[in-house]
Amino acid sequence: MTLKTFCAAAVSAALLIMLPGCSGPKKTCRKSAKSYFSLLSSNDWKGMFKMLTEEHRIKIGNPNNFARYMLEDNEYFGSKNFKLQKMDVYPGKDTCNVAIVYNYAVKIRGKEEVQYDDVEETLIFKKSPKDGLWYVEIPGASNIAGY
Repeated sequence: MTLKTFCAAAVSAALLIMLPGCSGPKKTCRKSAKSYFSLLSSNDWKGMFKMLTEEHRIKIGNPNNFARYMLEDNEYFGSKNFKLQKMDVYPGKDTCNVAIVYNYAVKIRGKEEVQYDDVEETLIFKKSPKDGLWYVEIPGASNIAGY
């Protein structure tokens, strides 16, 4: 292997490792929705917390509350193999709705894997007047603070 080939491979590997850092709010609703789903797919609850609207981050309190909610009150504990089946974006000026359909599996040690197919969810994204990026609102945010 030549030095040039080695360097190219090292840079490619570094970029793959850094890709999760590319997640977060984006300049378009569609890109923010894809980023949010990517974080969900990788069980990055703290990354998902950063994508919430400022109002929802304040209501929830901190990333640990959000992580506990996602793991305890939802079926996402042990989740894997997320596959986005469909995403429809209904844009507005400062708010947009994103309807998604996805599949995933949950595997908890000592139990059989459970497959969830055609899960439908609608997310609401709002454009921040501060930075122009799109953030997600989740229903029941004030209840999550109790975790």
